[in-house]
Order: sequence, then structure tokens, then C-alpha cells
Amino acid sequence: MRPAIRSTFDIVAWIEERGGDAGIDLKGPLLMKLLYLCQAVYASEHNEAKLMPATFLATGAGPIEPDIFLALEQGIGLSDPVAPSDHVEEVLLAVW
Repeated sequence: MRPAIRSTFDIVAWIEERGGDAGIDLKGPLLMKLLYLCQAVYASEHNEAKLMPATFLATGAGPIEPDIFLALEQGIGLSDPVAPSDHVEEVLLAVW
């Protein structure tokens, strides 16, 4: 089944924008936990479908998505993220 949004970076951009608006600097572990929670909530509400094309690993430090973790560590991000659809944004707002 196809994920609800094209890229995990689109979700990262949405979360970082909300964090910036709220004056919260979302880094590493907190961002990963929010991504994981968004994926879990979306799956629970949409017949186990994926919100984003991400697979998380359980670690002692919490959930991580290895590709996103490495990309963020290197400062890689999207310059023009896609806004989430209404039904995706509902889940993101609920988690936020």
C-alpha cells in the first residue's frame, strides 16, 4: 500500500515549522519520537497503512528512522516540501 505522503522529509518539514512557530527547537531524539508517533497514530486510524515511507528501528535511545537520522545529522532537508493533505494534517495536528 502506498504511503499517505511522498516523503518523510515532508513530515519533518511540517513538524519543524510548527516547532519554529512555537519557539521549540526540535532536534534528534524528540523529532524521531514525534515521527514514530505520527506513523503509529496514522496506522492505527487507517487500517495499518503507512503515513510516510519510513521504517523505524527500536534502539536504547528510542525509535529512529536510519535514513532520516543520517540525513538530519548531515544537515540535509527539503527546500520545497509538499504540504500534507487534509486527512494527513489532521493526524499531525492531533500528535502535535
